[in-house]
Amino acid sequence: MTTLGAMAVPLVLARIPESRGEEARAGERRRPFDTAGSVTLTGGLLLLIFTLGETTHIAWGGARTIGSLVAVAVLLTAFVAIESNVAHPMMPLRVFRLRTMRTANITAILVFATFSALFFFASLFMQQVYGYSPMRAGFAYVPLAVSVVVGAGLASGLITRLAPRSVLIAGLTLTIGGLLLMWRAPVGGGYAADLLPPFLALGLGCGMVFVTLQIAAFVGIGDEEAGVGAGLINTSQEAGGALGLAVIATIAYSGLGARLGAAAGDPAKVAAAQAVSNHRAFLASACVGLAALLFVVLLMPRRAAVPPEKAREERPQQVGVRP
Repeated sequence: MTTLGAMAVPLVLARIPESRGEEARAGERRRPFDTAGSVTLTGGLLLLIFTLGETTHIAWGGARTIGSLVAVAVLLTAFVAIESNVAHPMMPLRVFRLRTMRTANITAILVFATFSALFFFASLFMQQVYGYSPMRAGFAYVPLAVSVVVGAGLASGLITRLAPRSVLIAGLTLTIGGLLLMWRAPVGGGYAADLLPPFLALGLGCGMVFVTLQIAAFVGIGDEEAGVGAGLINTSQEAGGALGLAVIATIAYSGLGARLGAAAGDPAKVAAAQAVSNHRAFLASACVGLAALLFVVLLMPRRAAVPPEKAREERPQQVGVRP
């Protein structure tokens, strides 16, 4: 893939014309690139995501983890200081005064923390506890994927008539309900009775929440700062996913080694031990989803619905579900 990309570069440069005019190029020459801000933000976020991913098999209290988190704090603090003083900041800090946008990004961190853990542990639950093969587990996700599309369509229509706050509350309520059903799914249960209902609820909630957050993240942001808004919401999603999986996996796997040791290789007892870890993960995900719901209820403005033309402009082309 890297070789193909390298081979394509000369062809792209030769065949695709430059679309910017002389005025735009002159404007870029007058506005210097915020190199220091770009380096500190990129370095801080990359180190944060890497560190959180490593905590699934490296202790939170270890010197490596603590040192990395301290370095993340230093880099991000430096970024804020740079953006506060540079003449042409990469990320104007004034955008954080927009209440709906700010709430949408913080909610996105919690929501993606919830869903990243959900998809990870739902796959393990089906294979470790219900004995599904990887292919069967993949097919089991099909109703969830279909309901995500339905939820996204519902949100796109509702957000032109209701405030984003109301749509988010409905979507998060469905999400929490689905997670609680997964938490109570028994070891010897069946797909139709114990997995399909929560999958349908989770898919609807997922579609409604993702689309609404993408739209709410741009409320109040002008065209000249649309790139900043897109970067913020994408960063919130990635950081939330890494953080959620790291924290919830730590909770879920606490004591698993002792439970597996006590099972002494008995298949039924091993499945029961794995079920405990997965149930803990679903409950922890539901708690994170509840935190997101409370955040929306208390802090999301009760403003009017998004105009239809604005919703069409800002509607994401894809819903980022990654089972």
